[in-house]
Amino acid sequence: MDMSHRYVLMCKTAYELQSAWKPCNGDLCFIKAFNSFHTVWIISESYPHQWQLYDRTIYLPEDIAFYGIVWMPRAEQCIAMAEQASVPVRNIRKMQSASLHSLPPFSKEQNALQEYMQSVHNKKWINRNWSTTKYSHPAQRRNHGIQV
Repeated sequence: MDMSHRYVLMCKTAYELQSAWKPCNGDLCFIKAFNSFHTVWIISESYPHQWQLYDRTIYLPEDIAFYGIVWMPRAEQCIAMAEQASVPVRNIRKMQSASLHSLPPFSKEQNALQEYMQSVHNKKWINRNWSTTKYSHPAQRRNHGIQV
């Protein structure tokens, strides 16, 4: 699992990703208040938005901003979210392929996150930010007179 500074930043600034997070046991988070990584362990199925961290109970979504919690999805979680968003099968295959390999300078998690953000939200990772790509698919480019 990628725990690099770059991946933390990519996840933190992927607001669409963070707002869609539904915590599950085993999810990895970076918690800025403690400057460390932690795994989510839900206290009880009756309270799915509470989890134990050291001697504290974390309440989601209230404590996300307070503690600076950043969800860091695994590559397979990015792929599952893309499937739920009805991303075309060829894009899903591209994500699966990207998530199997670490293509320098990116890790497999970074590759899968980039493919997810581009396929679902039309955003690319450029200069430490997610930037909107105006025409992400060839059909969109052709419709606007842009050569493919």
